[in-house]
Amino acid sequence: MDAVTKVAGAAMIPTRPGGVVVRCTQDWLANIEKATTRRSYRTGLQDFAAWLGEDMVGQPFELSDLPVNAGEILSARAVKRYVAHLEKQGKSRATINHRLSTVRKWVAVLEDAELIHPHRAGAIYHIKGVTGENNRLRSWLDKAGLQNVVDNIGTEALIDIRDRALIALLSWNGLRRAELCGLRLGQYKAVNGHKVIDGIKRKGWDEDWVKVVVPVQRALEAWWQAAGLTDPEAPMFCAVDKGGRASGEPLSSNAVYLIVKRRTEAVGFEGITPHALRRSMATNMDLAGAPTSLIQSAGGWKSRTMVDLYTQLSASLDHNAVDYLVAVDYLHLAV
Repeated sequence: MDAVTKVAGAAMIPTRPGGVVVRCTQDWLANIEKATTRRSYRTGLQDFAAWLGEDMVGQPFELSDLPVNAGEILSARAVKRYVAHLEKQGKSRATINHRLSTVRKWVAVLEDAELIHPHRAGAIYHIKGVTGENNRLRSWLDKAGLQNVVDNIGTEALIDIRDRALIALLSWNGLRRAELCGLRLGQYKAVNGHKVIDGIKRKGWDEDWVKVVVPVQRALEAWWQAAGLTDPEAPMFCAVDKGGRASGEPLSSNAVYLIVKRRTEAVGFEGITPHALRRSMATNMDLAGAPTSLIQSAGGWKSRTMVDLYTQLSASLDHNAVDYLVAVDYLHLAV
């Protein structure tokens, strides 16, 4: 039996499950190349569909039974109510904005298939994300901050040796979590007198490589030697069991996140994630005078615009634009 919407002051709209909306949605999700992105969009869309069903007909929609007339139900007003629902649940600003982005992308799929009126779609696209406290000052670590983190990690226990190497690689080379978790020992090579990690599977790119400088080489090789890792197919970073032995199981993306969080919080830094270490790499390279083109290559960014987004000089208190005015004796103020 058809369900019926509860739209106040409007004609009842029957919601028949299945059909072209489901097929378009499934095709869109299936064609997202990166597995983590696909899972993220699927989770976000499942949450929105469940809420939409509860809001409209009193029972959640599954992705497999989205109504064929979803385009008639979707509206900017409904999406705004969804955002308010997420805020009431206490979801973080990042989570809410990601869910909103997922809904926008899904609406674009429906619009391309002529399943929603362009005016309805346009109104949804114009819904602004949630704003909040500016955390940019805490979004990266300078040289002294990174040194503080490393100095606080021990040098005897195997887990400490691993974490020193992991923090070093993230801080110097700015790898993404997925890139780091996919590394194998055999990707560490000597090329033209330098050490590199080759065959990195970049986000949306073909394979790439990064140069490994001597301090990071020493940290990596100390970890592998202490862990007894020699097989070229072994993960470059693996778990350490309760007995203090390398398990051989590769670290998960979530494990890398928790390691960085634990090691940085131990010295008083809040909100530092692996991605914050990626920003730290870009910003510290910029402060050191590295050309933007080389920073772009080092981080595997597709454009210089992305490098600008990751370099946090505008948030730096030690290297700020106003300092240049002081240097040229900008104003004399009598007090």
